[in-house]
Amino acid sequence: MATDQRTEATASAGGGLVGQIEVHSIDWIPERERHGKPWLQSMLWFLGNFQYFTIPIGFVGPAMGLGLGWSILAGLLGIAVGTLFMAFHATQGPVFGLPQMIQSRAQLGYRGVVVALIATLFTYMAFNVADQVIMAAGLHDAFGWSAGLVAIVTAVAAALLAIFGHDWVHRVFRLLLVLSLPCYAIISVAALLGHAGGVAPKHPGGFVFTAFMTQFSVAAAYNITYAPYVSDYSRYMPKSTSPKGIISAVFFGASGSAFWLIALGAWMATELGVSDGLVGLRQSGNFIASPLGNVTAILSATALLATMGMNAYGGMLTVLTGIDSFKKIRTSRAWRAITVIGLTVIWYLIGLDVSHGAATATSTVLTR
Repeated sequence: MATDQRTEATASAGGGLVGQIEVHSIDWIPERERHGKPWLQSMLWFLGNFQYFTIPIGFVGPAMGLGLGWSILAGLLGIAVGTLFMAFHATQGPVFGLPQMIQSRAQLGYRGVVVALIATLFTYMAFNVADQVIMAAGLHDAFGWSAGLVAIVTAVAAALLAIFGHDWVHRVFRLLLVLSLPCYAIISVAALLGHAGGVAPKHPGGFVFTAFMTQFSVAAAYNITYAPYVSDYSRYMPKSTSPKGIISAVFFGASGSAFWLIALGAWMATELGVSDGLVGLRQSGNFIASPLGNVTAILSATALLATMGMNAYGGMLTVLTGIDSFKKIRTSRAWRAITVIGLTVIWYLIGLDVSHGAATATSTVLTR
């Protein structure tokens, strides 16, 4: 069984670029290799939602005639409910030191878990297809960049991040959070004070029950979809990690950024009348002080790219778990790299055939 085997010896990992690639995948993480604090999980999950994909979630209510205030409230309630289901899974990583799908064998069986694996893999791939579509369209609309070239570059970059693995995901997320947080803060404060452009709509909308519940459902589904892989990113933490500490860190990290950008998205849809988050960021930021909008839009797209890498990493763990359920494998860098590359080719090709607006693509992937 792969989880009982030792992986390639860390000592033989070597130096240089290859030496930076994570050794482990679906195997158990020894206690001597555990590291990290709960607050690092908060940064990871804050940035996980602090990107371009989150903004169009706020478009859903206004697109159906829901008023700005009601859209923000529905987003807040949905995110709170969805994140509760997500955050509790974080405690499993430090306890077991295993990917979440490996842990699921205890409930679903050694081969029975394959049913859950298929559903989880579909989620990863659906997100990356949607991410590719909205990023390519958004950067084209905002800057005139070639959508085809954007799709290729983002697929390659996301695959590389997934191949380098766990620690690099954390490092890249922390860096992007430090860079993007001030930009979003300036735009958000300016929007609150009425200095980010936009005008009050002639028909501001009101309370529409169907629209309110749709906005609530999409927001709740957003963080619920993280539930199958939260502990994939906490499995390197020491076994002594406080359960309350890590649950709180994940909850406030994932919910705080999601609610922030959903509210900002609802404002963009209502006050700016935009249908693309990057266009809204660029327009409002440059209204305040050029090139703030350009910088924020690029950082937001880069953060989404990093999230695609996270999805590819989780997809790799899912595929290897499925293979190991029928034929025992010895985890290795080669297995990881080949699996990530295969998944990348699949989502890239599917994404080429998908063409939806940001709100439509976001709503579809979260509710199907």
